[in-house]
Amino acid sequence: MGIIISLVFLTLLVVNVDLSASLRVLTRLDVHHLLIPFILSIFALLCRPWRWQIIFTASARPRYGSCFKVHSISLMSNNLLPIRGGDMLRCFLIAREKPFPGLSVSIASLVLEKLLDGLALLVIVLTTFMFITPPQWLARLAMIAGLIFGSTLFLLICLRILPHRIQTMVQYSVHWIPLKGLKARIVAIFQRFSGGLTGIRSLPQLGALLILTGFTWVTEAAIFWAMAPVLNISLSIPAAFVISAVLGLGLMIPAGPAFIGSYEFFIVSTMGLFGIESEVALALALVLHAWVIVITTGIGFAVMGGSGIQLFHLSSTKYEKHNNSETDIRSN
Repeated sequence: MGIIISLVFLTLLVVNVDLSASLRVLTRLDVHHLLIPFILSIFALLCRPWRWQIIFTASARPRYGSCFKVHSISLMSNNLLPIRGGDMLRCFLIAREKPFPGLSVSIASLVLEKLLDGLALLVIVLTTFMFITPPQWLARLAMIAGLIFGSTLFLLICLRILPHRIQTMVQYSVHWIPLKGLKARIVAIFQRFSGGLTGIRSLPQLGALLILTGFTWVTEAAIFWAMAPVLNISLSIPAAFVISAVLGLGLMIPAGPAFIGSYEFFIVSTMGLFGIESEVALALALVLHAWVIVITTGIGFAVMGGSGIQLFHLSSTKYEKHNNSETDIRSN
């Protein structure tokens, strides 16, 4: 499914963009402007694991080093696996790290992370609607994102206010299952998952997460803005914010490995809103995409090598660690 979606986006680009003109734009690549994007990229890669660490409750919070290692491997894996497979891999890997947050709690932390990102990006995109008339595709993207993240936020609020009632509803919904052991396991997994969703328990913790979320997306927008001079393109800071926000929302759509096709499509489409030609926008999208893939893959492999992890270990039972709070990671 992810590969088909990527092929659809690639087809739209090939039909609507003069590829030879984009290649001519690429010939004016100036690598002397890459220092600032490199520094900003490192800041972003250091900030995201820190925010993810804070999402966990204090009793099940992994060390920053563990979060950075797992997050780096996850980003690298997203370049190799379809439909953001690296994100789910991240949950499995961090569940094996001390103090053993558990797979259910790890998945809950991923849900909260995506919720924070989605709401932040949605605010940026909706603010843009005050100044421009959005094209139909962007309005639909914002509507779908609003439904998804609004529903997730509503669920989070319900779990916070009515945890026992939600648990009763889950128990009632699985009462038809004949195996008592399986029924009890489903309820137990839900309890741990809901406990992870309510991991934000104080105003200072929420404030830190909001600040780090803002800093993360300011950095992402700054990378777009700083990368434009590499191709001698003039890009304003507000435009960079909108492009990074739309791209962030667009990449939440399942796609093939490394988001090939969808990455370029959303950048080209959004830059067109600011009067930038499609051929020029595609050239910048290709440079940005290649930059992200090289940085994340390189750091991911370096982290794996430094940790003594090999690719086949990621799916090997030999690498699994048991978790006292989760009876068995594989069974979950």
